[in-house]
Amino acid sequence: MNSIINHKVIIGQKIKLLRLQQGKTQKDLAQFLGYQSSGMISQIEHGQTALSQERLSKLADYLGVPSFVLLNERPYSDRDLLLFAQLEVVLRNNPESKHLPTIESLLNLAENE
Repeated sequence: MNSIINHKVIIGQKIKLLRLQQGKTQKDLAQFLGYQSSGMISQIEHGQTALSQERLSKLADYLGVPSFVLLNERPYSDRDLLLFAQLEVVLRNNPESKHLPTIESLLNLAENE
């Protein structure tokens, strides 16, 4: 039971950090996910409640990171999260890039750590 609670806390911390890095508010996330108020986002960020798999995936897209970044129990550093977000932007904006295989390999490596 404790590991489930800790996992929710880690996910919540990652969501909050990414949200703040991008200058988004709890209200922005709540509106995007279809919640009536930002209170639900506060509960998620504090590990008091969990998102459904569907909403978690949708939120990862909104925050510009691969889903595994939120799902992985590893507590990434601020720098790592920023790097994942930047790599995701490169992937989305340059699908023909010669660097695509390298970037995908890096993301896969990070996912499997």
